[in-house]
Order: sequence, then structure tokens, then C-alpha cells
Amino acid sequence: MMRNSIVILTECGEQIGLGHLTRCLSLAQQFQNVGLNVELWVAGDATAQDQLPNTARSIQWYDPSGDTVQKMENAHGVLIDSFLVSPAQIERIRTINSCLAIIDDYYRRRYESGVVIDWTIGAEDFAYPSKVPGVIYLLGSDYCAIRPDFNNAPTRRFPEAPGNVLVTFGGTDLRKLTEPVVTMLQQKFPQLEKNVVLGSGVKDATFIPRLQDSRTTFHFSCSAVQMQTLMVKADLAICGGGQTLYELASQALPPVAIRVVDNQADDVRGFVQAGFALVAGEWNDPDLMSKVADSVRELWPEENRSRRAAIGRQHIDGNGAKRLVAAVLSHWTEHDEHA
Repeated sequence: MMRNSIVILTECGEQIGLGHLTRCLSLAQQFQNVGLNVELWVAGDATAQDQLPNTARSIQWYDPSGDTVQKMENAHGVLIDSFLVSPAQIERIRTINSCLAIIDDYYRRRYESGVVIDWTIGAEDFAYPSKVPGVIYLLGSDYCAIRPDFNNAPTRRFPEAPGNVLVTFGGTDLRKLTEPVVTMLQQKFPQLEKNVVLGSGVKDATFIPRLQDSRTTFHFSCSAVQMQTLMVKADLAICGGGQTLYELASQALPPVAIRVVDNQADDVRGFVQAGFALVAGEWNDPDLMSKVADSVRELWPEENRSRRAAIGRQHIDGNGAKRLVAAVLSHWTEHDEHA
């Protein structure tokens, strides 16, 4: 008989960002939708404490002991989504519960058992080329878990020229890109309505009074519903890489992407190669703002935005979390039956 709880282990913070937490919340909800109880444990710094919903607990779970070990042992399985966890820590968790699934979209480790998940767009063609017999690989954007509020896409009818641009660089804006991007937009595209999202992890927002005007609106700590609403209103977006690209694709909103950290390279490249996104460059490129402006101009014609929008929705259809949870539970149940 299948045990009725799942433990999900992840992390967030000022340097890590909030992407891992966001996607684990999506998976937690889907596990709950199929009748399972979920323990969501989040390791992180002080910034992380401010981001946690009531459904998550702040636990430094990397070296489990005591009560955390018991909860893992009694769970149907454990899912890890972590950039910082070490191979030795993973193996320790595997000895506690052998039903293990790991989200690893940077494929820097070799896994000998369990379920390995990489929903990077195109990952089925390049990730884990040397596959290990007995490991279940769930690869590609068919398994992408986005927040449920993004599951339904709007019917897009883009105007001939864009009227509204969405600017968002995640929960922490790690590279402080919001200020220079908005400044550039005000100078080069004054006619655009600019909706700018700042997460609660942003430490310095002193530029807001200087940049706020009749066509520039700042939004703070937006919920998924609020973000989805802003995406529906927009005609194009400027953003970092990572999970935001997948949510934009689900909403058929073509973006200009800036790579903020190294582990976003595959996400950005995949959406560019698919024909959905444009990439302006990396966060520290000396002529980055000029490249962003050029990319906005490339997205200006309606036919360019419409074509890219359709490609985005083709790749992210909103059912990825259902597919992923079903596949993981199927493997865990089979594992238990043969144990």
C-alpha cells in the first residue's frame, strides 16, 4: 500500500533566488491534487524566511537527523531540487528513503538510481547523454512544472505596434538590472507602458521615485495571479533566464532575455533556438542596454510577436506538473512493489 506523504527538499535566498521554491510549490500542489500530503522543506538565508508560504517549513535539511530522518523514512518518496546539495548528502538521503527523485537541470552529477528530472527546453536531445541503466530520466519541457495560475493561456491578439512591456528579473534582481533597463526604455521607447515587477528580495529600490512616471508602474512581490494578469496585458517582456521564461511561454508572451547566472544558459539557448525568445546577452556585457533596445525593435512588428508567441505555447502547455508527478509516482510505486 502506498504511503500517503511526500517530502520535497529545496532552497532559496538572496544569492540563489526564488526559482527553486516557486517550482517546488507547483509540484507540491500537484502531489496534493492526487491525494498526497506534502512536507516542503526549504533551506536558505534570512531572505528565504520572508518568502516562505504557510505550506513550507524552514529547515536546513542537507544533513538530516532526528525528526527529519523519521519523516523521510515514512514518506512514499523524497524529491530534491537543489543547486547546493552535495553528492554525499544525496547518498545519505537515499539511504534514508530509496524512492528518490532529483531535479537537476545543470547535469553536473552522475546518478546511479532513482528518477532524474530536467525539464529544460530541448533537454531530451542533449542532457545526460550517457544514461545509466535503471535510472528513470524525465527530460524536456513536457515535464515543466509551472504555477497552476499559468496553466491557461490567453487568446493573443497583438496590436500592430506594442503598447505595453513587462520588466521582471525575479525575486531578488541579483544583478540589479531593473534600473538600467527601465531607464533605457524611458529614453528610447517613451511611448510604451512599462509594468515593472520587483520581488521582496530586492534590497535596493531607491531608484523608484526617480523612474516612476505616468507610463511606468512598479509592482511589488506579485502573486502568481498578479504576474499572470500582467503577462496577459503585455505585448512583450524583458526578463532574466530561468523559470520566468517558462511562465512567459505558457502565456504566449515573447521575451527579450538576459542571462543572469551560468545555469540559465541552457534555458535561454533552448528558447532562442525554438524561436520563442530573443537573447540580448549576459548581465555584464558592456553594451547590454544597446542590445536590449535592438531586441525590442526586433519584436516590434506584430507578425514577429505572434509567431514567437505560438511557439512558446507549443512548448509549455500547462500540463507538465501532471505528467511529472504521474511519472514519478508510477516509478516509486513500482519500486515499492519490487522492494
